[in-house]
Amino acid sequence: MKGSKQIKEIVTGKKKTLDKYLKLTIEQVRKLTFVQKAILGRPSFQKIINGKIDLAFAVALTSLYKDDEIGLEEFEANVKRLPKFLQQSVYEEVGEEIN
Repeated sequence: MKGSKQIKEIVTGKKKTLDKYLKLTIEQVRKLTFVQKAILGRPSFQKIINGKIDLAFAVALTSLYKDDEIGLEEFEANVKRLPKFLQQSVYEEVGEEIN
């Protein structure tokens, strides 16, 4: 079908993924390559991007909670979606105790 988007769901273990692709400019690829050089073990672009998504999600949670746009229940439910090291950081940033 013209104009329709197909999304393929891939289930591996406990993680569901969507088969989506990002279009990057040459400059963005150069920047990712530069970032990759600075990280021990040279992670893939996918791992770098995943980490940046987690960081952006943590910042969004912190901002929304501090601005009273989400309540404690929604905040805590979403904090659980972050890696452990970021969970602790987010709780510290907003002044809440880790549950």
